[in-house]
Amino acid sequence: MGTISSRSLEQDWIVQHQAEYAGVWVALEGARLVAQGSSARVVLDAARSKGYEQPLVVHIPSGPELPFGGW
Repeated sequence: MGTISSRSLEQDWIVQHQAEYAGVWVALEGARLVAQGSSARVVLDAARSKGYEQPLVVHIPSGPELPFGGW
């Protein structure tokens, strides 16, 4: 059975680098950026070609999220 990761290292990386990679798709393995690009597919393929089978692939927002009022 596989190990479940909390992805806390990846979450910390996102907080620290969100301004630098705003608007970009990234693949992270631990605290390491393993690929970046314009789409999730491109980033995942690049990460897998480097031997990272299950990286965290996420789009870094390009600006602050607007508040949601629920109406």
